[in-house]
Amino acid sequence: MIFISDHGESLGENNLYMHGVPMAMAPKEQVEIPLVVWDSKPGFELKPIEMAGQHNIFHTVLRLLSVGSPVLDEEKVLMK
Repeated sequence: MIFISDHGESLGENNLYMHGVPMAMAPKEQVEIPLVVWDSKPGFELKPIEMAGQHNIFHTVLRLLSVGSPVLDEEKVLMK
């Protein structure tokens, strides 16, 4: 299972209730979005990537489904 949000949102931190503030002003709750990955296979491990984003999901799903494609970029796959 892979869950990734399309954006972060302020839910009352520092009295802010919103999303979509310009990056220069946005608090971390709006910039850092949730990503949850779960796999039942033993030995499943994610790479220690400091900054992952939505652009990594496409490549990771191709790898998980064993889809061979010339557009697959192994550097963007989130798992080892």
